[in-house]
Parts: sequence; structure tokens; C-alpha cells
Amino acid sequence: MKRRLGVFVFYDAQGYVGDYIEYLLQDVKAQLQYLIVVCNGILSEDGKRTFAKYADEIIMRPNIGFDAGAYREIIKKIYDEGIVENYEELLLFNDTFFGPFYSFADIFSDMAKKDVDFWGISYHQSEYIPRHIQSYFMNFGSDILKSGNLYDFFNNLNMDEHNVLSVIAHMEFVLTEYLEQAGFSWATYVERNVGVRLYYYPHEFLANDKLPILKVKTFGLSSEIDPEIVKSVKYLREQNLYDINLIEKQIWHKFQRRLSGYQESGNAENFLPVPTTDLEGIKVFSKLHSGVYIYGAGFYGSIIMRHIGQENVRGYIVSDDRYTVDSYEGMKVYKISQIDDRESGIVVALKAEYTQEVKGILKGFGNVLYLWK
Repeated sequence: MKRRLGVFVFYDAQGYVGDYIEYLLQDVKAQLQYLIVVCNGILSEDGKRTFAKYADEIIMRPNIGFDAGAYREIIKKIYDEGIVENYEELLLFNDTFFGPFYSFADIFSDMAKKDVDFWGISYHQSEYIPRHIQSYFMNFGSDILKSGNLYDFFNNLNMDEHNVLSVIAHMEFVLTEYLEQAGFSWATYVERNVGVRLYYYPHEFLANDKLPILKVKTFGLSSEIDPEIVKSVKYLREQNLYDINLIEKQIWHKFQRRLSGYQESGNAENFLPVPTTDLEGIKVFSKLHSGVYIYGAGFYGSIIMRHIGQENVRGYIVSDDRYTVDSYEGMKVYKISQIDDRESGIVVALKAEYTQEVKGILKGFGNVLYLWK
């Protein structure tokens, strides 16, 4: 077995460590020579006792930078102290999923056959988001560790962000491409594009792709996906893949819901946002104007800025009632009432649910491109 260092990131507002975490760590620890548990925030006394069973080291830190901040702190530590030289692989994973439904011994064995430099469980790619490994589980091989690329990436990561989606945009969405451009190869255990369907429609991947995990967040989403949750839990129970009581306990703690409360029938239509264009369309739009503004200083704004190029962007725009700072990612941030320019283009880079309200605000502007219908 490879000499593998594991870094597990935990966060709970009450410091409660659910039983599902103990099951996860018990399985994955067999694949590790050393496990560092990083607690972003507080940890209960019971939680400390649970982690002490599996962790070789427990590090407490404030929840600055969320998971990315924790990964950054430990990666800097193991490089600065020369610890990384003792290991052939580095596993980064967190507490955001139930599982595994198949032993990690088998998963690591299967992925070793793919002979790649780094790998994960699933990947995401969409019209606006580059193909990348989803960061809840990422394993990096010896060539990457020796290269120092991982250290450079995290060392330069901006941890001033206080929005978890912006942190994801700067870390998860960029890391895979960064390492790929450095010459490293990668793969995922589930070979199809899972993306956000991991949260909203997991059953198809559980049944058809041997998806070994189920995201905790799924159980706290819209009631419209209740039927999908019922199917997923039923599949796990019938296939005897997981102790359903572990799910039951955690969703009661986190969402105050019982599995019996999820409805088997209902409106489970595909309500994922429908794009109006893709990245190429956005690039064409930006070239048609002498400059563009990006409406939305956050998650999608960061992505669009990266693809348009800073030299073509005149600044970010936010609604007048939104809190703002003077700049974001080195660009000036304007409130919409400050914009008199009617010639430049505006790309509305907001989540789909906020797009409709902005359409009314932008009625007086003619050159507007919306990401979502």
C-alpha cells in the first residue's frame, strides 16, 4: 500500500460529530499511514473522543476560508516542515457526504489501475464551469507532491473570501485545470459528468455508476426532490450498502427531518437552471462591445471574469441594496445606480433565482446578456 497522508476537514456549528463520520473514518483510515483531522470551528467533548480513535493529529482552527482554508493551512505545514517527503500520496476529504457504500480499499485499488497523477470520486463540467474534480474527495500522487505545484497553488490562494461559493470558484473550479496544465493526468471513480446532479438526482448514479457516496446537503434541499431522496435511500437499504440509521441521525441533527417525512410522490421535475448561452457565447458578446461589466461580484462573476479576461472588464456591478466593497478581484465594484454607461455590455453572472429580479433593474440597459433564462 502507498504511504498515504490523509487530511479530513470537519465543520459543525455545534461541534457535533455524527456517527456517519466515524463510519467514514473507520473505513478510510485503513488506506492511510497518518490522518490529520482539521476542525474548522468548535468540537464537542464527544467529538474529540471520536476523532481520537482515528486521528493521529487533531488541529483546531477558525472557519476562515472554509475547507479550502483548512487544506491550505495543512499543505503549507507539511511542505514547510518537510513532512510531505515521508509520503507518496495525499488525500484531501471532508465531512459533507455519507458513505462509503463500497469499501475504500476497493476504490483505491480500482483507481490505482487507472495510472493517473490525481483522482477523485466525481467531476463537474457545465456551460460556465470547467471540467474539474469535485473537492469533497481528492487524492494526489507522488509526482504532484514532489513537484511543489500543489504547494504553489494553495500558497497563492486568496483566503479573504467570506462566501463559500466564491471560495469554491477560486479553489475547486481551478485546481484541476491548474494541475492539468502543469502536465498531470487525472480521472474520477464515476466516469460520467455528475456535477450538481450529485445533489439533486443521485439515484441514477447510485444505481448505474456505483456512486459510493451521498451528499448530506441533498437532504436539506427543496421538497421537490423528495421522491429522489426516497428512491436513493430505498436503493441503499435494498442493496444492503449502508446503515440507514446513520443518515437518519445526521439529518435530524442538521435539518430536523426524519426519513419518514420525505414524500415518495410529488413534483420531481428537472428544475436545474436552463442556460441561455455558453462560455463561447459570452466571449463573443464581450468582443461586440468596447468593454463589459459583470453584474455579480461572487461565484459566477469570478468564473466569467476568468474566461473573458480582466482587460475586457470595466468592473463589477451589484444591486444598490447589496453590501459591497470598493473592489473585488482587483476590479472596482459599482452599485447599479452609479452606472450611466449605456454603450458597454453587461453580463449578469448571478445564480438563476436572482436573475429574474435583476431583469427589472436593468430595463433601461440595452446590451445585457443573462446566463439563465
